[in-house]
Amino acid sequence: MRVPFWFLLLCFQSSLATEIVYKNHSCVPSAYSKMCILENFHYVEEETHVIHSFPANLHYVRITRETRSDIGPNLTKLRILNLGHNYLTKVALNIYPKSLTQLNLFSCKIKSLNYGHLYYPSMEVLNIEQNKLTSIDGPALMLAMPKLKTIRIGWNLFEREELQEAFEQFRRHNISIRDEADEVACYFNEQVVEGVCIADHEPPRGVMREILMTVVVIVVAIALGATLRWGFISMKASV
Repeated sequence: MRVPFWFLLLCFQSSLATEIVYKNHSCVPSAYSKMCILENFHYVEEETHVIHSFPANLHYVRITRETRSDIGPNLTKLRILNLGHNYLTKVALNIYPKSLTQLNLFSCKIKSLNYGHLYYPSMEVLNIEQNKLTSIDGPALMLAMPKLKTIRIGWNLFEREELQEAFEQFRRHNISIRDEADEVACYFNEQVVEGVCIADHEPPRGVMREILMTVVVIVVAIALGATLRWGFISMKASV
């Protein structure tokens, strides 16, 4: 007997999360999957605080396509947290359980990391790819995550020199970059640095200074040439 595909899909979705309640979301996973997946929730602007309520013994949580991700402090056994594809420009990483071993922040529009509030003693895998980060402090990150083994940092806005320096620091501590991109994998406005795509958003500061000085010299030369030409024409007319 053939089983319709839609029925299999429905069964699979049911096994992922058997209870989801809006506005304070509760996720009770089945004994089979032991995971909660919440996605595609839309909140009105007046809603300032949304609570995700999960069982305290949960090991895996994935929350996607949201603007807020407060998962609560009770998840003392949580190991894997997937927050990929959220809008978390001002995310406070210190709100997540210290028990985490894997944190996925892929494509969350994050602009900066507050290293002073970061400390995850068990963190082994960190994914901060495809965000809006303009700098990365390798030593501070390793101090905040002393057991870090793998980090993914491609598709951000790092300077080439700073990124290469961070790579060298990670290599010294046997931390894997786990990116193998090439020019084909990167976008047209990106460059490849040791297998990582970074935005080729602007020339280095030194190059910008040289370009500016060149423009100034050209403008001054044109102005001086025009002044001399005008003076020569005036002298010729008076003769």
